[in-house]
Amino acid sequence: MQGTVCLIDWKQLRKALGLTQEEMADLLHIRARQIYNLERGLCSPHKSTVIILRSWLSTPALRARLVESGYDHPFPEDLEDGSDPAAADPPYRPDRPPDR
Repeated sequence: MQGTVCLIDWKQLRKALGLTQEEMADLLHIRARQIYNLERGLCSPHKSTVIILRSWLSTPALRARLVESGYDHPFPEDLEDGSDPAAADPPYRPDRPPDR
């Protein structure tokens, strides 16, 4: 998704989930500074970040938590971003830190 407009309100999403920037970054396998930059619109998320977020938010309990908290932006998996998961970065490897 780099170079595209992202409709995710990262700060609202993070706060609706009750997470700090550091906690959100840990869940997405990126640095807290990138969450800071995403929240301020200084960068676009990498495809692998969106894929991890989509997977994570596909659980009904987390979706319900977002709805209950008043999250009023599109869910990442509902966005028509044209990304092809097969063309995305290699999958996250927990035994290796991400290259960021």
